[in-house]
Amino acid sequence: MGIWQHLLTGGSPPDITVSGGDGWQVRCVWSAEQLTGDFPYDPHCWFSVDTSEFTYFIDHERKFVLACGVGGINGSCNAGYGTIRNRVRRAAEQIVRQHLPAARRYAEKCKQEAAKAEQLRSEQAAETQRWAESNERFTRALADDVAKVIAALNAGRHLEFKMPDRIMDLPSWQQKELRDAVDQIETVRRRIRQDQESARQAAELARLAERERRLSKPIPLAPSSDGIVFGTLIKDGIDFVVPVRQIRHTLLAGVSNAGKSVLLKSIIYQLIRSPETERLVLIDLKEGVSFFGFKDSPKCEMIDELPDAMRVIAELMPIMKQRLRSMRETGTELYRGKRIFVLIDEYTEIQSAIDRSDKRSPVREFADNLENLSRRARAAGIVIICALQRPTLDGISAAIRGNMDCRLVMRTATSQLAASMLEELDDLPVKPTQLPNGRYYYFDASRGVRRLLQAHVAPGTDLGDAS
Repeated sequence: MGIWQHLLTGGSPPDITVSGGDGWQVRCVWSAEQLTGDFPYDPHCWFSVDTSEFTYFIDHERKFVLACGVGGINGSCNAGYGTIRNRVRRAAEQIVRQHLPAARRYAEKCKQEAAKAEQLRSEQAAETQRWAESNERFTRALADDVAKVIAALNAGRHLEFKMPDRIMDLPSWQQKELRDAVDQIETVRRRIRQDQESARQAAELARLAERERRLSKPIPLAPSSDGIVFGTLIKDGIDFVVPVRQIRHTLLAGVSNAGKSVLLKSIIYQLIRSPETERLVLIDLKEGVSFFGFKDSPKCEMIDELPDAMRVIAELMPIMKQRLRSMRETGTELYRGKRIFVLIDEYTEIQSAIDRSDKRSPVREFADNLENLSRRARAAGIVIICALQRPTLDGISAAIRGNMDCRLVMRTATSQLAASMLEELDDLPVKPTQLPNGRYYYFDASRGVRRLLQAHVAPGTDLGDAS
């Protein structure tokens, strides 16, 4: 250790040389006249020992420095080198004896201050470490929350990012990290919305392409287990299906070669194969050509003569009454059993026969039965479907036509005929007089449902002879 530290710990002064050694620095001052002051009260004063003058002080490194005012190390002086050395040593011993206790107290004070400073630095370091750990926990928890929200968004689920309360009370760097987290989540949300929009557009383009492909040529019938496929929607290319129990009395109208027979055959083909159909009565008084392909079906009864038609309609009257009576007894509003369908092609033939008959003719009773069935039979599970070219009063009676809630309108000769069936024409995408073959309007007057469809083609249907 240095001389100063050695003395402060109770050691005795060692031999001192003017050349300095073991921590001592001795400085020679050439001019004795420059040395003034009285020793030993001022630590920076000069003092006299015999004829020589000395001073001491503690430099910036806390080293003991002694200066003498007699001669120089390499110069000429009145005293010999040994004399200077002895005087310096004695001066140093005298200084140490008088001022060492104060110096030791000062050293202890410095030691205590250094200990306090070290304790303060240790406390500050611990506080800094706690802040660092707290900040790391905050950053890690925030990153976990953001990752969970982003993972939920990518999985198609909604998970709200919860902002802490009193966000303005948080440190500025935490507020910034929260804002960055919100921006990161919003960026993911925007990307997901963009991806969803791109997927939606791609699906829409694919749907339109499929729609155009399906509608560009005749559509083969693909029966549905949900009901009767009436056709494909022109708007979006989706099949339009009506459950069998929801089929209402139906009136089909359109000019020749518009596709009425194709549509009727598609409906009959599906009704035959439906487990909810009990029986089909197919009436065609123009020699039964339209329904010839279904003559071998056990569910179908082919009628091509007016007397047979009158007989079958008369037979349906007690069936209707028995079903209605059973419904009243059980308190049901609609018949829950299988359905009976009566399909009449070119109903005008029947109306003409009715118009030509007199009041006492059996044909008049036939007309009353038809009107009665159109008014009451649907609730009993008996449905009438009539087809004709012109839905005018000379083609079908007003009483029967008024009970036909479902209207299928193919291309008509005039807008007035279409209006009598569809009620409103202003919002239609295509004028009924300009409909291509196979396309028609489906209109359920009871529910206000109006759709533009393209009819399907049942297997075995000859399109070249479509009417």
